[in-house]
Amino acid sequence: MSPSKHRRKFALTVLTGSRADAGIMGYIFQALAQEPELDLTLIATGAHTFQSNSADTLIQEFNQKPDVWIPIPKPGESRVEMGYSMQAAFEKLLNYFHSAKTDVLLILGDRYEACAGAQAAWFCQIPVIHFHGGETTLGSMDNIFRDAISRMASLHFVAAAPFKKRLIKMGIPDKTIHVSGAPGLDRIKAELNFKEDDLKITPNQTYILATFHPVSLLADLGKKEKTALLSALNEISLPIVFSLSFGEPFSEVFNADIREFIAKRKGKDILLTGEHPSEYLHYLKNAALVIGNSSSGLIEAPYFKVPVINVGERQKGRLATKHTLHIEGNKEALLKGIKQALKKDWRAKVQKDRNPYGQGKALETIIPEIQNWLHQNIT
Repeated sequence: MSPSKHRRKFALTVLTGSRADAGIMGYIFQALAQEPELDLTLIATGAHTFQSNSADTLIQEFNQKPDVWIPIPKPGESRVEMGYSMQAAFEKLLNYFHSAKTDVLLILGDRYEACAGAQAAWFCQIPVIHFHGGETTLGSMDNIFRDAISRMASLHFVAAAPFKKRLIKMGIPDKTIHVSGAPGLDRIKAELNFKEDDLKITPNQTYILATFHPVSLLADLGKKEKTALLSALNEISLPIVFSLSFGEPFSEVFNADIREFIAKRKGKDILLTGEHPSEYLHYLKNAALVIGNSSSGLIEAPYFKVPVINVGERQKGRLATKHTLHIEGNKEALLKGIKQALKKDWRAKVQKDRNPYGQGKALETIIPEIQNWLHQNIT
């Protein structure tokens, strides 16, 4: 059906709450914006509003300023304070959706802002399209939020076949679930345009890329694991490129510890603040090893055939390549794992791994299936 024969354009709303989803949702947003029968609205909340108090903020991943700016309180250092931030997000989003003219809400992943958005849309009888459902991260509250969003969603795009099976076991209808692969891999192809001569470490240098997020379901939020990781890395002679964590309880505390670690090593290491989204991809592409507890180590690092050490409990249960090393937050175990992962013969094994999250062709499924669903379900 051509746009001219339809009553109006379909109104799609995209919600972003942090860098964690913006890098992927921004790419999907820009692709959908090219479709003539779709009218898109961008809502920014969560960590975007912690870093700026201006609705006139350009969100680089989307290449535009948000249409709707929903500031919420920054979560403190407890789950209760995160709950209050989520409550504020739900109330403001409920007020917005109550009067908004939108046909569907698009949400990625598993954060508390995304869950608040799904709840608000559900109460306003606005269908939700969910990306990256069905996955398991047993060490994080994200696991609960992700499943809650899936139960409220009407259309699902999952990154691998096991995730579809899990959603079906949860009672979600088979016909609503599409295995697309991870759209973040499509983004890699499109966004590797950062000038490598602008990088602080050149591609021919050997370095380790590290990220460590709080572990929200551990009693100490992952402090012991973080300390073990930093202690192990301090004994490594290679430079460390650190990517910071944002928008979770104890993120700022952990980031402060990482800044202190870097300062003590007197200019040897580099800190990535997220100012240039493509920068992280280039450091990922050229790293000798990726270590930490970020999903990018399990989903995106295999695209570049980079050895990965997944640390501790946060991503426990998540699908990974055959040669991803899963190591507890223990200094000695981590040092042993780092030594193994940096060996040439181990990297050769990693080169043969197949990325279970796809090969960067997710949008080939996502775009037409969204259009088909809209025509069949939105009158």
